[in-house]
Amino acid sequence: MHVLIQQVLRSPRALAMLGLVVLVAMSATAVAAERRARGGDVLAPLLRAVADGRIEVVELGATLKETTPVIQLPPPFANTPGFKKHVISAFDEKGPAWKWYWYEIGEHVGTHFDAPCHWVTGKDKPCLHRLDPRTLIGPIAVVDITKEAAANPDLVVTREMLLAWEQRWGRIPRGAWVFLRSGWSKKYAAPKEYFNVRDDGPHTPGMGASGARFLVQERDIVGVGVETIGTDAGQAFREQPPFPNHAIMHGAGKYGLTSLFNLDRLPITGAVLVVLPMKVEDGTGSPVRPIALVPRR
Repeated sequence: MHVLIQQVLRSPRALAMLGLVVLVAMSATAVAAERRARGGDVLAPLLRAVADGRIEVVELGATLKETTPVIQLPPPFANTPGFKKHVISAFDEKGPAWKWYWYEIGEHVGTHFDAPCHWVTGKDKPCLHRLDPRTLIGPIAVVDITKEAAANPDLVVTREMLLAWEQRWGRIPRGAWVFLRSGWSKKYAAPKEYFNVRDDGPHTPGMGASGARFLVQERDIVGVGVETIGTDAGQAFREQPPFPNHAIMHGAGKYGLTSLFNLDRLPITGAVLVVLPMKVEDGTGSPVRPIALVPRR
């Protein structure tokens, strides 16, 4: 090696070639460093596609207001407060140049996120402040049950239904969100129809026990999203285990999203969800403003 170095040093041509190699290496290193500093070229196409409309941003949440429907549990269970807005100041003597509010709201009101620690089976699983942020962005698989739910409001989604969906649309990917498109959000402005409560309790569609087990054990999804007030069907208290989607999903560290909108604007596959619950210490849930990134076809 020492002899080789001496020969290179005695040859002007070899020295020139060595200098060129060093210059190229230094240039490549500088370019790589600049790309790292700028975030590289990975996100630039995404930003351009959003800006020019090739990717549509679809709102999936409802507007929070004092008329937002709130789930009502039967006695003796405690209920959550709804949404209430309190004025701190509004361009007045309490704050002449600014306007701001403080809010009174339960964690599970409106379009909201269910953390694993929300349910007894997941009480030792992560709460909001411990969620892996990478799991808050992921692919969406839309299971359209609109016709079935219209004919049977007590519909529960089973393993067999999900396998039939996969026969047509492909395997549900690991880390996906499975959304149940039921059309139920169209009833949101009429709480009586939205809750659909009769003498024997509410009647709304949701994820059943076999469907939840399949998605957790065989597909390892991130969570289930629904248009209804909860991820379980209205009569889910009769199932085993009671409220099976909550029990199975949260027990496995998975998530829930409720009161979703605009699922009819999503493709069956190909959209990406971005959902960011508040990072509250030991929080079990949070109102959210989820969005879907949808490629225009």
